Amino acid sequence: MSNYKCIDCGKKVFRKETKRCRICFGHFNSRENHYKYNGGFPKCAVCKKTLKSYVAKICRTCYEKTLKGRGNPMAGKRPWNYKGIIGSFKCKNCGKGISNYRTRCKTCENIKRFLNGTYNVYPNKAEIKLFKILKPFNFKYVGDGKFWIENRNPDFIHRAKKLIVELFGDYWHKNTQQKDKQRIKLYSKHGYSTLIIWEHELKNANKIKQRLINFL
Repeated sequence: MSNYKCIDCGKKVFRKETKRCRICFGHFNSRENHYKYNGGFPKCAVCKKTLKSYVAKICRTCYEKTLKGRGNPMAGKRPWNYKGIIGSFKCKNCGKGISNYRTRCKTCENIKRFLNGTYNVYPNKAEIKLFKILKPFNFKYVGDGKFWIENRNPDFIHRAKKLIVELFGDYWHKNTQQKDKQRIKLYSKHGYSTLIIWEHELKNANKIKQRLINFL
């Protein structure tokens, strides 16, 4: 064991060069006792934001901006397929403004992938349960992307009578009232009537059948 002691509290330290223990060094190196203390922490040289260190000269945000593009040979250059300002182009399908390097917006691109069979979507337990009730009424399951109305994909459809049945999950649709209203409005715009069935209603199949009879 060493015979060296902390000059403040008298605890043993391991080296002669270490004048203070860790706790006393932390207190000594506080804001007021720091050798660079000058009334407070310094400010960022770029944005004038107060820093949290006496050593730093610029904040982390400004530092990261200086690193942007470093080591990238294309930094500040335009790519070979640059065609103009972002948003100046329109989606082939819906006409929505898109970036330079796309031909369709993300929604229309997803619809295309659904129709091409890129995505394999299967009905969940609740949809299977409802489909068993709807099948005698000639409804078909199209929630796997087989049928779209603009950018919306309904769950069940009766094409001959232009009827749609949507199954709303109690968890996923509890805070989406505004979006759901827009969805129903879109369907009615294309001549489809919509019946909403909630997940908790599946417990009473007879009640759903009666609602379907009235809906048809």
